[in-house]
Amino acid sequence: MKKLLIITAYMVILSAVISTPLSALAADNIVYVIPAKGEVTPAMAGFVSSSIEQAGKEGASAIILDIDTPGGYVQSAMDIKDAIMDSPVPVISYVNKRALSAGVLIAIAADHLVMAPASHMGAAETIPNTEKNIAAWSGELMATAEQRGKDPQVVAAMVDKDIEIPGLVEKGKLLDLTANKALEIDYAEAVLTDINDVLAEYDMNGYAVKNIEPDWRMRWAAFISSSAIAPILLGIGIVSLLIEIFTVGFGIFGTIGIISLALYFGGNMLAGYSGWEAILLFIAGIVLLLIEAAAPGLGAAGIGGIIAVIASIFFASPSPTSAIISIVVAIAICAVGLPLAFKYFTKSRLFDRLILSTAERGESGFIGTTTSADYIGKTGVTVTPLRPAGTALIDDKRVDVVSEGAFIDKGARVRVIKVEGPRVVVEEIVER
Repeated sequence: MKKLLIITAYMVILSAVISTPLSALAADNIVYVIPAKGEVTPAMAGFVSSSIEQAGKEGASAIILDIDTPGGYVQSAMDIKDAIMDSPVPVISYVNKRALSAGVLIAIAADHLVMAPASHMGAAETIPNTEKNIAAWSGELMATAEQRGKDPQVVAAMVDKDIEIPGLVEKGKLLDLTANKALEIDYAEAVLTDINDVLAEYDMNGYAVKNIEPDWRMRWAAFISSSAIAPILLGIGIVSLLIEIFTVGFGIFGTIGIISLALYFGGNMLAGYSGWEAILLFIAGIVLLLIEAAAPGLGAAGIGGIIAVIASIFFASPSPTSAIISIVVAIAICAVGLPLAFKYFTKSRLFDRLILSTAERGESGFIGTTTSADYIGKTGVTVTPLRPAGTALIDDKRVDVVSEGAFIDKGARVRVIKVEGPRVVVEEIVER
């Protein structure tokens, strides 16, 4: 009887072991390595936060955050910090090369902080560096440092030039810590060459390492929504659409404009900056501007269109500062691109092939293109407003014309002053 009980007990234990999933047995021996590299953006925040959550669900024993960032958006860094603080799994920040600006918050939020040789962290001044921004950002860093048992004045000196720490940083300069200096003042626990050294430092030799990498969509979103690329896409999109509006027909510039703007808004959506409201608002703004272009005077449609386009950029951007930068860059690209496009492209054969030089309308009969210099000196009447492109009636023919800069109302008398390829340039005849 006793032997039967022993055998039964062994069978129960063996059955329990066999029925236990292998993943559960090995869960405590898994280390997640999550990269936090490049600009700190909502795309990075979403990736890092979801990866930390995944590590918690799978029962990982530790997370190593592989950091190499020049900084980025404060809100995104705060989102990552919150994910680290809320993680049931211990997090080790490994500053691989640099943790600057917003990257400082990510680095100090972890349970442990180690750095690679020749790495550094600091220089976390806000842009713009107003007193309010400095106070709020400094407070966030100091509170996090205190929670992790680190000297809060050290991170405060990374933000505020007015803070002096004898032997570390003088007044008027931002603090930037090298790996050895961080180790010396107990901000870093060790200086380690690579991830294997990190594993050895925390007695995790032989643990399974699971390297988490963002998928192609996240990488693409992070690239096209970055502060260096997004404003350029916006500028190219707007200037291309303006060229298309100011010329007749639909050609390559309209296609480039649509693709650029689709990348701008789509990338920001995928990165988590905005939703469909930004795209819908931009489309509404363009529609209002087209309505205004069909009628003389700057009225409600034009003003509403401008406001809608600007608002859509703010909705699509991660911060008001980013939106302003995008708008300024777009204006600069338009200021340079539009004159160059009309000066050079309109005189080339390539431009002639890319766009229609005349519009064919059934009511006036379909006519061939006319670029003859015979138009020079002739007069006519505008049948649409010129903004600056439009249509005029010259020699009883509807001719697509463009004014030389100024807007001309419908019904105004005009004179052809020059012909450049497909462009028939006119000026208004002012009665004296």
